[in-house]
Amino acid sequence: MVVSTIVTFTGLTLGRLSQAIGNAPEVYTIYPAIISNVGDAGSMIGSTATTKLNLGLLEARLESFKGHLREVGYAWASSLIMFTLYSLVSCALYGWANLPRLLATVGLTNILIIPLIALLSFSAGIYTFQRGLDPDNFVIPFETSLADGLTTLILYLILSALY
Repeated sequence: MVVSTIVTFTGLTLGRLSQAIGNAPEVYTIYPAIISNVGDAGSMIGSTATTKLNLGLLEARLESFKGHLREVGYAWASSLIMFTLYSLVSCALYGWANLPRLLATVGLTNILIIPLIALLSFSAGIYTFQRGLDPDNFVIPFETSLADGLTTLILYLILSALY
């Protein structure tokens, strides 16, 4: 039910995103890749956290997030590189005039969404682990659905301001 609610919210926000984008095909082209990449980054963070929890390398406390910052940094850096590559490919298809605005859009989206997804993914892993549930069964579906919705919302807000 939680995932269904998140997906419904995402769909509603996507409708507004379409209005905000207007005639910006360079954004439409990379949107699926961006939401997928954010979900992937969250999955990497969540999976490495749950592995550390199961191995006893990480305490099941939110304060343990500090001990997981290296993995967060790796996921964040890789997503930023991919966002930049997506922008370059999109502008190669639709024209280089929009590159600065597109880079600003995806860069700001990345800076806002990845830390948020990292915290939510890590928190979901801790929460399920503390309750004796298998975090792998909950963290990835929850996090990827939430990543789609939050990325869409943040992208909508940024596009509304920049476009």
